[in-house]
Amino acid sequence: MSNSGSYLTGLLVLFFLAQPKQTLALKKDHPLDLTALENCVKASRDIVYKTVVGREIHLDLYYPKKKSSPYPLFYFIHGGGWYVGSKKLAKNQQLIFDDLLRAGVACASINYRLVSQSTPEKPIEMRDCVTDAKDGLRFLKKYQDKYQLDMSRVVTHGTSAGGQISLLLAYSNAEEFRGEPTLVDFPVSPVGCVSWFGPTDFTDSDLFIPHGMKAKLPPDRFTSRIMNGAPRIGYHQANDILKEKMREMSTVTYLKKSSPPVLQLHGNKDATIPHKHALQLRKKAKAVGTEVEVITVENAGHGFNFGGGHTPKLSVLILASVEYSLKWMGIEYPQ
Repeated sequence: MSNSGSYLTGLLVLFFLAQPKQTLALKKDHPLDLTALENCVKASRDIVYKTVVGREIHLDLYYPKKKSSPYPLFYFIHGGGWYVGSKKLAKNQQLIFDDLLRAGVACASINYRLVSQSTPEKPIEMRDCVTDAKDGLRFLKKYQDKYQLDMSRVVTHGTSAGGQISLLLAYSNAEEFRGEPTLVDFPVSPVGCVSWFGPTDFTDSDLFIPHGMKAKLPPDRFTSRIMNGAPRIGYHQANDILKEKMREMSTVTYLKKSSPPVLQLHGNKDATIPHKHALQLRKKAKAVGTEVEVITVENAGHGFNFGGGHTPKLSVLILASVEYSLKWMGIEYPQ
């Protein structure tokens, strides 16, 4: 049986976002194991993957107990509005990592420069966050033999701002977002992406106004993170420089027929990055003939949690994320 066929076998629950019907179905719940990374045989922490104006930027690499090197790579980018956050794993990502480690996949979690660290002498914009994440992949490609990695089987994953970055890593050409000169000759093209509630289009301010809900935050609040000193204005009010940067940071800009498959999980009560972003991504992907699967999480806001009252529940979302990643790495989900 093919990997795709086994992935779809025994599916029990199908959730719908909007017409047309989505094709991704969800398996029944699997028991949560809260023992953090019990399937990790070793971890290499605080690996310096690049240095920018004297600042070291690090990643952590986790290895499976299963001896099957070179290992496919699951590459996680944290959220935090491009402003805060770190590579330290939250419980959700610990559970995803542990399931993937059990299947024989190496997992990485990275730091990147944050807009909050920007100074007049050392400005940092959203683009720099993406460039750093790209360079992390290039670094691991350069040293793939040392780290026992198969960089032809990489799936990216991120939450919120990290979801946007993970999508850009998947969709943009491997040569784009050049950063560290010693890494440019080591491009990586991910085979898939799992984004949790990542924004997809900064050129449409309406996407940041939640449908049927009162907007709690200004819809154009991210322009100053896209370009230092930019006013909070919409795309059509922006000057040409800001417009270009807004397009560059919009994942839909890079969609093409050959884009890798993407799974986007999004709460329908998300008032921070509204659910409309998932719809926009799927609509634009369909127009160019590439795959975007969407799981709508009913009654979820900006984030999924244990006992949060949303449907599907967190353990199902974790399983769906793991199985989708393994599918495009060509690995069967371990029984």
